[in-house]
Amino acid sequence: MTSKSDSGSNVHQGKTLLQNPFEFSDDQILNNVYRTHFHCVQKCNVQSLHTVASTVINHSIQITDTLLTKVIILLNGLYVNIIFFNKLKKCLILRMIVLTGF
Repeated sequence: MTSKSDSGSNVHQGKTLLQNPFEFSDDQILNNVYRTHFHCVQKCNVQSLHTVASTVINHSIQITDTLLTKVIILLNGLYVNIIFFNKLKKCLILRMIVLTGF
């Protein structure tokens, strides 16, 4: 049995489950970020963080582009095969008509 607690998190069989982050409103996201990072006294190397984030995003884009290219090639091949088989079928039907005289 799942129920909502006052804090907005789900409770399942006595265990507190985290709320699905895709269900957060913009204000909830900002509040969570602010609450967890406001008192942070440790400095962050922005350049290295940017490098890591950029690398991850760029690799994701490359993988997605490769995947989409392969899917398009497969779909084009399937389309060409369908056209080829349709033409072959028409040729076979015409040949049957010629041979049988129908």
